[in-house]
Amino acid sequence: MSWFKYLKDVSSSNFYSPPVKRKLKKIKPVEDIPKGTWFYVDVEGLNLDKKLDLNLESVDDSSSYVVVYEDEVSETSFQPVKSQIIGNRLFFAAAEDHNKNEIIANRYIIYYMANGIKNLSSNVLNGVTRYYLDSTDQADTYVADDEDVDFEYNVELNSNSYYNFSFINSVEPWQNGASSNVGSSFYTIFSGPTFAIRGYRGPDGGKLNVSVTPVDLNASSSNNKSFIIDCYAPSVEENVEIFRTSNLLYQDYKALFTISSSSNVNSSGSYIKINSFSFNYNGYFSVGEELLKDDIKTISIGATTTSSSVVGGIGGGSEIIYNNTYESVDTRDVLIKFWMEVQ
Repeated sequence: MSWFKYLKDVSSSNFYSPPVKRKLKKIKPVEDIPKGTWFYVDVEGLNLDKKLDLNLESVDDSSSYVVVYEDEVSETSFQPVKSQIIGNRLFFAAAEDHNKNEIIANRYIIYYMANGIKNLSSNVLNGVTRYYLDSTDQADTYVADDEDVDFEYNVELNSNSYYNFSFINSVEPWQNGASSNVGSSFYTIFSGPTFAIRGYRGPDGGKLNVSVTPVDLNASSSNNKSFIIDCYAPSVEENVEIFRTSNLLYQDYKALFTISSSSNVNSSGSYIKINSFSFNYNGYFSVGEELLKDDIKTISIGATTTSSSVVGGIGGGSEIIYNNTYESVDTRDVLIKFWMEVQ
């Protein structure tokens, strides 16, 4: 099994490895996904942005994890990507272009509990890219601030996107995304929590009644939302944001838009024109079980050998010798902490 490794600094010759990792499910995108597109996955309760201090206490450390795109067979094909945990979601950037309707070539894997592992730089030796920890300002850091995470996916009118506008009776009422016919409708599908529309605002702008409902028929009706978009403005504004909400859930939705019979009192008409919409692209990733590096499963602590067979399994609580005293500790944490110390 391949495992990401790195050097402690640019002049080092000894490789180190993160103690634990979790694999993400390989997906088949329904869109052509450009390199750099932000994916997300639910990591609630996984404590990926934590490390162990000297007392085996879990402390926050946003640089102690990294997402790597890798060939699981090769020992040299590793590509770290930028990532950031926001709330209960881990956002990470696509390492390369991914073609629609094709299972992605390699796998995204989260490595964690490794001090400063996001602060990496790389060089090439004998044709192989090597990564090393770099605390300087010149580091090819894979840290992303919250404001760096541009996780809105944009769909333009008349594109060949899987997610696109569907205009009802489009031959007559709708012409290139525009209509003044009261009752004319269109719909689209998207995934939350953010949804935004760009279009026309002007002196003859109308109103759109918007009904947003989950695609999942078993979802609670409390997740249904209704909005009114007023497209009136004193002067013409082309291709501007006319609507935005960020209060939806992380799930798939269908939105139905209908030109209202009621316009702004200052409007001279009911004209609507739509240019594009954006939302949070859902790659439908899921996180696998925690994998502990094989080398850690049998290690020596002081004069006592500790192994998964001796202490009853990785992750269990047992009486073991650590720092020459008996303590009731979580075996997993002791093994991880010791591994990071002795590498």
